[in-house]
Amino acid sequence: KMSSSILEQMRGFHEEIELLEQHAVATLLDQTKTHKESIIQTKIVNNCIDKIVDKSKVVLQNYEDTDGSRREEFDSLTGSGLLLFDNFYNKLREVKEYYRNNPNLSPLRPEDLLPTSETVELNFSGEEGHGKFLDLHLFHEKFLNLKYCSIRYTDKSVIDYLTYLDKFHIFDDNSAGKNSAYIQYLKELENYLEDFILRAHPLFDLKIYLEKFDQEFDAKFELGETQWDCNSKLDENNENQELINSNNSNNSINEKKKLTPTELLQNPLFCAACKKLFSKESVYNSHFKGKKHQKAYESYTKSLVNNEPTVIQIKEENNAKKEIFKLEKKVQYLGNELLYDNVIATKNNIETKLARTWEEIQAEKEQEELEEAGEMNEEEEEEEEEQVIGIQNYPVGWDGKPIPYWLYKLHGLGIEYKCEICGNTSYWGRRAFEKHFTEWRHAHGMRCLKIPNTKHFFEITKIKDAIELYKKLKADQGKSVWKNEIDEEFEDNDGNVYNRKTYEDLQRQGII
Repeated sequence: KMSSSILEQMRGFHEEIELLEQHAVATLLDQTKTHKESIIQTKIVNNCIDKIVDKSKVVLQNYEDTDGSRREEFDSLTGSGLLLFDNFYNKLREVKEYYRNNPNLSPLRPEDLLPTSETVELNFSGEEGHGKFLDLHLFHEKFLNLKYCSIRYTDKSVIDYLTYLDKFHIFDDNSAGKNSAYIQYLKELENYLEDFILRAHPLFDLKIYLEKFDQEFDAKFELGETQWDCNSKLDENNENQELINSNNSNNSINEKKKLTPTELLQNPLFCAACKKLFSKESVYNSHFKGKKHQKAYESYTKSLVNNEPTVIQIKEENNAKKEIFKLEKKVQYLGNELLYDNVIATKNNIETKLARTWEEIQAEKEQEELEEAGEMNEEEEEEEEEQVIGIQNYPVGWDGKPIPYWLYKLHGLGIEYKCEICGNTSYWGRRAFEKHFTEWRHAHGMRCLKIPNTKHFFEITKIKDAIELYKKLKADQGKSVWKNEIDEEFEDNDGNVYNRKTYEDLQRQGII
């Protein structure tokens, strides 16, 4: 729900636009470390720009004031004398009342309007590497199945994927094999390249470049500036082509400007039967009475009866060839100019993969994932260095340099263990503490206490605990000494078993 005041609505839109601009600037100022972070950054900025454009359109409509509501609100604030202030304060009171009734109302923050770096969707396949490489494997397979490819390459095995990357945007003048399947292939390839640019380069204004391409193509095509004669059905008829060429070379008009076959057919001074363009209308009209025209006209009418191509058929085929030629030029423009760096990077990536083993490729992928996760980034390393500098007696490795901090933490070298038996000596780390029980210092302390250094006293560091444990062990050992009266067994005639003392007492009493 928004305020009823148009001026207040416009103020709110201006505030949100300014917040979006500030958010875009702050996002661009953040330093990115990986290509993925760079893509996410540009996507967020692009979303900011889209939101700014949408809100600016609404503000512009209010400024244009087509319905006159903004002008009416201005007029309601005007007046003379005390009436001027009354109108102003009445409107001010209305705005205050609106915000009093909506206390939680505040301008939308960019964080509420835009996805964060954690929620931005990157619609890339694994082969595209977050927009660094092209994924043309599907188009490579389609290209190999085209009649266009079969005509040009008898052995399709020579067109591997790496070779296809070199040739997918290169075309020739030969129209053989350029059928409907070929047109569909070009359209899908064009759509993919345009979509890849929008995904990999969000801030790139592709629309402007495509509009410029269409204008330049149409202008050059009308002038006949093409790589191959995409308008001529007549070039398949050698006799007709020779007549046109000879006419172009002898006619004074064509010396100034060469005409395409389509332009010749559309010219009112061109005779389709004679295949000749006349310079004057009087000469054009008078040539109908000549024998040469009459003979040419007879052969021309026979060709129509024999279903040879008519002017209308030629024009229809010219339009189809123009479509093919435009698609080829656009694919060439996208692949060889706008995506030149991505094509080179894709080729280098494929060559690198071919030179590596599967294990090396997997190791590289894991390393990239670790870098993207930021598990060993520079900030963490700097923090570790600061921690190392603040620790006294920090252990060093075999090369005399301080060991890595993660290794220091793994072995618990920052934990101190003291042993009273060893004279309150400190041991750093669990490994050193356990090892010292078999060393000479601890063994000497146990001998001084007249206690054997056996495994029973492992991890005993207090003198009092060692003495008490030794007494207990001696007591338990005394219980285990052999006593004939108790441990020796006897058996009576009935098979009852007694110890020696009980057996002798029963025997003296005559019971047994």
